[in-house]
Amino acid sequence: MATTPNTGNHVMRGEQASMSAAQALQELGRYVARHSLRDPTNRMQVRCNAALEEIVGKSSFSVFDARQLLSRHMHAARRAETAADDGQRAGGVGVDAERA
Repeated sequence: MATTPNTGNHVMRGEQASMSAAQALQELGRYVARHSLRDPTNRMQVRCNAALEEIVGKSSFSVFDARQLLSRHMHAARRAETAADDGQRAGGVGVDAERA
């Protein structure tokens, strides 16, 4: 599982939640519906509010682009988890000790 900003009530507090990519997309869909962010003339387009724009980095996006927009958060969290795991395997020394 990866860690991604929660698009629910916690997004404004900067909290994170562990979830799969499918769960993140479902949560995004619930958030979009709860805040009525679908474009009324083109239902395939999402108009971002300030909180969602901060997460996806765009003012609007197609529902087909949602997975790609969230993937950078999923991959960044996975890299951070891997780096933490590598540090623990090295006896808690961390990555900087390897460079020295």
